Amino acid sequence: MELMNQDNDDEEIRLEVYSDKSVLVKDGDREVFEEGTLSSEAEDRHEEVREELEDGFLRDLVEEIEDPEVSLRGELEENKISTIEKVVETITSQRGRGIAGLLFLQMTIKSITPEQSIRLHKGSNSSRSFSWVEGISMRGLDTDFTTPFLRDSGLLKVNRDGVMMTRSLAENYPYSKVYKPEMRGAKDEWLTIVEWLEDGDLDPKTGLKYLISSLIKRKEDQEALEEDVLNQLDDFLDQFRGDEEDIKSLISSHLSDTDGAARLLEVALHALYQVAAENGKIEGELAPLSQMRSADKKAGVVGDVEIWDDTGIVEALDAKFGKAYFLNEVKELNDKLVDHEETESVTFITDLPPSEESELRDEIENIESEFEVQIEIKKFSTHLEDMLEEIGEGACGEWLMAYVESLAQERREIAPIDEPCSKWLESLLSLLDEKIDAEPTSGTKALDDFN
Repeated sequence: MELMNQDNDDEEIRLEVYSDKSVLVKDGDREVFEEGTLSSEAEDRHEEVREELEDGFLRDLVEEIEDPEVSLRGELEENKISTIEKVVETITSQRGRGIAGLLFLQMTIKSITPEQSIRLHKGSNSSRSFSWVEGISMRGLDTDFTTPFLRDSGLLKVNRDGVMMTRSLAENYPYSKVYKPEMRGAKDEWLTIVEWLEDGDLDPKTGLKYLISSLIKRKEDQEALEEDVLNQLDDFLDQFRGDEEDIKSLISSHLSDTDGAARLLEVALHALYQVAAENGKIEGELAPLSQMRSADKKAGVVGDVEIWDDTGIVEALDAKFGKAYFLNEVKELNDKLVDHEETESVTFITDLPPSEESELRDEIENIESEFEVQIEIKKFSTHLEDMLEEIGEGACGEWLMAYVESLAQERREIAPIDEPCSKWLESLLSLLDEKIDAEPTSGTKALDDFN
């Protein structure tokens, strides 16, 4: 028997884990969760949830929310309001989306079938799959309904495969205050809300409405920020469109001064190739920017930038921020090329001077010989200069526009960025303001920034 313990102010909570069940103990009360295939009652509850969602439950709920903040605040206690808001406020490009999406799903389930436990996130009729007898398949409901709703409505840009693909949310333990897996985001607030919902201390439909209203407000704030950045971009380009060094300096500063620089380098590199494609300077078709959290081999990608033709990948470029040593990356490339033997060239792009190791050189030569592919490791500043020269006059301004518009969700067809971009846009807006108010850059300062 495995014990998990937590002292939480006035209540003691522990989870007892057995071979065929888990027992949640709260202040001496024991709640038993049997493992096994679904009961007929659990199947009925699951079917009820699916039918309600198919009939537009979430769409109808949103339509009920006319002035969410005013109409709902009076229905919830302040601690409930602040806890739900904390879940939304902690969403960033790197954390919090999974928890927010899961809470949205749990509140939805509880709103439709209050008797369904939202601690039990797995339910199956197959004896080969882990299942709780009274559980529910949250992964299936998430993939089929809540994730598409959140994505299509713009309320939360989660991975299209669903939040339950996150391993830390899918462990075979009931959700409770003693749920141990590490995760990034408002974990304590999420689990507090789960307790409220299970104890009947929070009306699930009212809580769901307030969560939706908070996500709507966040979306409106994001859209206003995007508009501000795009307007300031116009002013910047009016002033600096012909000053390549100032444009390079702006993007360099944004990459170096903002959290998430690794992803921003991917966006910057892809934006450069968007401009090349728009100017007819690539042979083939530019693939959309891949999602950050897709495992490369699972997603079937070779690089962050890929150019395809009828045979498959022709050219791939992989951006690696803060990397100087590439032996592991080159070895991993071998596995990727097994699935994409048609690839003609792969370039690793780094912001640092790449090291030259004999072992690395040998590995590259072996892979080049085996797959008839050209492999190169190149500094971003060097590759940028080569590409801008190839594209021609005005390319640098077009690159900046593609970069900013990608972050501002204006190019989702070619750059579907699912991370929340508000922090990136806020820092970009600040840099644009500074550059507009400052004197133009001279000489090679921008390239020095990249170097």
